[in-house]
Amino acid sequence: MVSSRGPSDMGGTMAAAAGAPVDTSVGMPVVSSSSSSSRNSHKEKRLKRHRTCCPSAIQARIDRARTQRLYLIQVDTVHHEPSAEHYGGPWCKLAVLGSTGNVYRVTLSKLPSCDCPDFSSGRSPLCKHILFVSLKVVGLPPSHDYVYQSALLTSELHDMFQRLQARTSSFLRDSTNTANVVANAQVQEQYNATLNNGKGIGNEEEKKMATRKDLAENPDCPICFEVLSEREKLTFCGGACGTNFHSDCMRMWASQSLPQQHQVTCPACRQGWIDGSGSSGPVMPTSPKKTSKSPRSHTTDQDYTNLGNLQGSPQVRDTSTYHSRGGGDYYYGSSRKYRRYR
Repeated sequence: MVSSRGPSDMGGTMAAAAGAPVDTSVGMPVVSSSSSSSRNSHKEKRLKRHRTCCPSAIQARIDRARTQRLYLIQVDTVHHEPSAEHYGGPWCKLAVLGSTGNVYRVTLSKLPSCDCPDFSSGRSPLCKHILFVSLKVVGLPPSHDYVYQSALLTSELHDMFQRLQARTSSFLRDSTNTANVVANAQVQEQYNATLNNGKGIGNEEEKKMATRKDLAENPDCPICFEVLSEREKLTFCGGACGTNFHSDCMRMWASQSLPQQHQVTCPACRQGWIDGSGSSGPVMPTSPKKTSKSPRSHTTDQDYTNLGNLQGSPQVRDTSTYHSRGGGDYYYGSSRKYRRYR
């Protein structure tokens, strides 16, 4: 039997069956603005292509993130509101202690980033510090799809931040499970002190000076390894760690390190040197750092705060999982994508 209803009646019946509001003048379903915006929100475009499997270069970094001695120092506040600086999505910054004691800043956002040399070189979209955060801090399994993506969606970030909050809460409840993930209290306190000293307003004299270590705690000069005595002329790191040195040893250290590093750093914490002795004479000349043409590049590892001595981290990089060209230098990936690590 052929229905006597026209096309508009059929359209209205189908719309009514689907539970959608109907415009009786044309018999077509009315699309509400809320349902339209809902559909548009589900069409978020990933800023880089989606990977269906883990590339071998990232898998090598996953192995390093799981086996090398990396530690979480601090998790900043998770910012859920969209940020233009972070590609219009939520974001969070974390401080990570690297395998040789350098402190790196990892940013979880729609395009995860890190200020380490590996990520800054542009050789790989993910470094072991970003992967460490995903695997050991957030708690994702190595095979999880989020781990090896170089770009994340907003919904994926919200999921990771929920996991991060639950994970950090568990760290606070049970400290026995944090030994292989979270840096010790000394590292955390020194990192916070370094941040506070760097937030001074005005000139250098107005910034808070680090507390000098007692000679009972720091009996030997870290440069010459001779015993320190109050009868000798001493100085100490006023910028960060408060470690004592012979003044002559520090002058010698400065004269040798300045031509290579273009900045005098503390031999103990690797922070930029500030003479804590208050000496009016010429202690250590400090030259300005050379600026790089690339905003993501760093000149040397000396640009980073090093807190490895407080965690017991080795000062020599573990190169057992790196490729060698036969001359003692190590690199990531193929020989055409070469970066030295010494």
